[in-house]
Amino acid sequence: MSLWWIFAFYLAERGLELLIARRNRRRLLARGGLELHPESYRVIVWLHSLFFAALLIESFPWSVPLDALTLFCLAALALLQVLRYACIAALGEVWNTRIIVLPAPVPSAAAPIACSSTPTTWS
Repeated sequence: MSLWWIFAFYLAERGLELLIARRNRRRLLARGGLELHPESYRVIVWLHSLFFAALLIESFPWSVPLDALTLFCLAALALLQVLRYACIAALGEVWNTRIIVLPAPVPSAAAPIACSSTPTTWS
C-alpha cells in the first residue's frame, strides 16, 4: 500500500495552517498584540521543513503492508488530526504558529482546550 497521499496531505495541511496563522497574526496585531521573538520564526519554519524532507527520505519508497498495524496507525493518525483541528477551531483567531501576546487575553473555555492547563485557559 502506497502512503504518498499522507505526505501530500501533511504538506497541504501545513500550508493551510500557515494561511490561517497569517490571517490570525494580522488580526491579533491589529488588536494590540505583541509578537515575541519574530526573528526565530524563520528558524522554526526551516526546522519543520527539514522534518518533512527527512520524513520523505527516511520513508522511501513509502510502501507498507496493508495489515492490522497499518490500519491501526492510520486510524490513530486520523483521530489525532481531528483533535488537532478541534483545538485550532476552539482557539479561533487566537490560534497561531507564532508567539503573540495580547494586552488583555480572553481565556478559552471551549473543548478540548478547557481540559488543559495552558496560558490560553488561565483566568
